[in-house]
Amino acid sequence: MTDASKDFKFTLKVMIDKKKKKVLFAESDCQFVDVLLSFLTLPLGRIIRALSDHYVEKAPTIGSLSNLYRSLACADNAYFVTEDAKKLLLNPRSPFEVEYGKLKPSICQIVSLLGITNMDEAEAFDVKIGFNQALSILKASLTSTSALTDALLNSMLIKQPKTEA
Repeated sequence: MTDASKDFKFTLKVMIDKKKKKVLFAESDCQFVDVLLSFLTLPLGRIIRALSDHYVEKAPTIGSLSNLYRSLACADNAYFVTEDAKKLLLNPRSPFEVEYGKLKPSICQIVSLLGITNMDEAEAFDVKIGFNQALSILKASLTSTSALTDALLNSMLIKQPKTEA
């Protein structure tokens, strides 16, 4: 990955339930949505490598796939038809990489769909998202059912709202 590709920045408007300390939804431009949707097009080998390169010893374990990937990386080249075959397995590419950029999702009536009736319990924050935060969201999406809450709130990318006593 080039240094220029690590310099991207997005701003999210994140709506948080103050009582439950949970991200309700996030609003962003289509570029950030494209980043999130691109997660669906990434081969598992590429995800494991990106997280391992970024987090080094603290990389999340993705079931047995992390061990499989490490075993493959350590395997002698003699076990492969060519060295390129091993490289292809360690650095897979998706045939859909170009296509995911064409997706244009629309967000409509989020508040009513989420059943939010009392906006006094919600608070909006602006959050800056860069390369490291995008990888945190990717990691959380693989290990959690509440990826935005875990990646944004729990990792303290934004200050958690204080509850009134």
